[in-house]
Amino acid sequence: MTLLSLVAVLAFEGAAWVAAERFRDTVDAIDGRTVIERKGDYDRISGLGALDLGLSWRVDGPLRERLISIADAVIADYRGEEPTVGAVEWRQASDALRWAQQLAPGDNSLRARQVNCEGHEARIAAQRQPRGSGLRRQLFATAIARFQRAAELDAASYDPYLGLSRTQVYGFDDVEAATAAITEAEKRGYHSSRRERAQLGDGYLRRAEKSRRLAGSLSGEQRRRELEHAHAAYGRCVELFDPIIGFGNAAHNLEFCKRNLAAVAHALDLDGAAVGEP
Repeated sequence: MTLLSLVAVLAFEGAAWVAAERFRDTVDAIDGRTVIERKGDYDRISGLGALDLGLSWRVDGPLRERLISIADAVIADYRGEEPTVGAVEWRQASDALRWAQQLAPGDNSLRARQVNCEGHEARIAAQRQPRGSGLRRQLFATAIARFQRAAELDAASYDPYLGLSRTQVYGFDDVEAATAAITEAEKRGYHSSRRERAQLGDGYLRRAEKSRRLAGSLSGEQRRRELEHAHAAYGRCVELFDPIIGFGNAAHNLEFCKRNLAAVAHALDLDGAAVGEP
């Protein structure tokens, strides 16, 4: 009985080895779209043999590298001035890294990258929700938490801070937090581009608009204070967009901020005249 069991184990292990070799021949063809499907193929091969020697010796090394390269291509794209990746690519990268972690347990750099991808998934999901909705705020908060966790897992990586800066601007209108995130990215070797100036410009534009609207519902000293806040924010908006007028919506936003800067300055002059300021 023992001999028969041994023969059976060897037979199954041999079949698993052959299947593993065939799988290895296709590793380079795996891409983001096929990660989930190929993971199913891998698991079926793993179920054939008790020892998984074919997979562990012949497949896992090159497979791990391939999965990492799939995810790294998405992460690298986002480092550019005008990233093209969206929710689908971030999910595919996350799936690839989750599988890679199973092949290399305990690798914090892989975990950090995967959590970073989850942050972008949450960020994009939040942007699709109605403004002011509870779910939108919740998803943006989840994105912040994921980026912060990724930064903790890999203290040398600047990628989580790129996600943080964008989320702080468009999720919470927090220009200071976004600026701090960009500074942290630069400390880790990132070179800021027109994208970062545009993000901060958008942040100040949003701040200026908020203060200007609030001023319209106030009077007296409170109205003047909000107009001064709006004036300062429009001024920063102009400073940030002026050097990058060929990038994205910078030219349009620059002119918008210049017009409103002048309008707020005029409103401040009128308010000053009304109270008899010299």
